[in-house]
Amino acid sequence: MSMVGHIVGLGDRHGGNILLDTQTGAIQHIDFNCIFEKGHHLQIPERVPFRLTQNMVDAFGLGGVEGNCEVTLRVLQDNRDLLMSVLDMFKHDPLREWSNSRGRGMLRNVHTGEEQEKANRVLQVVDWKLHGEVDNAKEPPPIKEQVDRLISEATNATNLSRMFIGWVPFL
Repeated sequence: MSMVGHIVGLGDRHGGNILLDTQTGAIQHIDFNCIFEKGHHLQIPERVPFRLTQNMVDAFGLGGVEGNCEVTLRVLQDNRDLLMSVLDMFKHDPLREWSNSRGRGMLRNVHTGEEQEKANRVLQVVDWKLHGEVDNAKEPPPIKEQVDRLISEATNATNLSRMFIGWVPFL
């Protein structure tokens, strides 16, 4: 879910939004209000691509964080066309908050050019991530390098120290 969350820009992943089934160990994410990089625009911006605490690292088991993340990112990138076609619905039915006016967006049949432009920009970022592009590199780096960079950002003490305290980055 960390890789999926990174690709779609899902933020606000604190302990209250990640539920654990104590019988099976399954994890269920809730509250998807902070999606498509919205966390970067909060009053105290999110600075990590996904939540990766020491407790989560331990839970990855034998495959380790790197191995599990590499496999997941490869599957996401290999299925880029399918994922982008599913997300394409946002071009045709933009999110309500993409509109400047109250009551506009998903509940309307007519969409403004501004809403369409926002949807195009958001989906371009998702597509960019699925291509594995970093900055202005001519060739995307290997998946291992992409994952290593993301894990480094997610565990960077400076990034974590600048996070909203309610996010509980120290857990």
